[in-house]
Amino acid sequence: MSQDRLPLPGNRAVRRPRLRRETITVRRRRRRQFHPRPWMVPALFALVIAVGALLLALPIASEQREWTHWVDALFTSASAVCVTGLTRVDTADHWSGFGEFVIALLFQAGGLGVTMYAGVLLVLFGNRIGLRGREFFGMELLDLGDRDIYRLLRRVMIFALVIEVSTFALLLPWFWLQDAGVMAVWKSVFHAISAFNNAGFDLQGGGRGV
Repeated sequence: MSQDRLPLPGNRAVRRPRLRRETITVRRRRRRQFHPRPWMVPALFALVIAVGALLLALPIASEQREWTHWVDALFTSASAVCVTGLTRVDTADHWSGFGEFVIALLFQAGGLGVTMYAGVLLVLFGNRIGLRGREFFGMELLDLGDRDIYRLLRRVMIFALVIEVSTFALLLPWFWLQDAGVMAVWKSVFHAISAFNNAGFDLQGGGRGV
């Protein structure tokens, strides 16, 4: 053994464990992205009208607790979503509280736009709206200058809520003089939503649209 390899007094040989190289692959979770198509707007309207017609045809939706003819249910649902105000039966006399509630939801969705509510649901469920989606919703909401779809949806919802709540507060004293209690509150809510969306439906009774 050569002299330069002899251990010096007091030295210790230390063996270091060899570290094995490990490779960690980090995969980013891809968020679902919304890809708009031209047929989606009419398809959404058709779907809402069909669901509304099905609910209005149920016995629970009529005052007599009987099945409503599918033509009347479909006509009322389409009229509410398209906010035309035309009816085949008197809204106050024929429909129950459940039926009136369904009609209010339908012309609320139709008045503000089914597409807008679809955008809100996409945002709530964590879907990512790309550039085409932003253009899609921006043009549907007639806002060609603002392409921040999240801010646009928030503004529309806040504006609608403020106007409808203000209208409800103005109508409540008048309806309270006629029907105190829950009925006065519901009529104020129904007519506030109907007035804001220009739906043409009312709960005063005594008339038929067509």
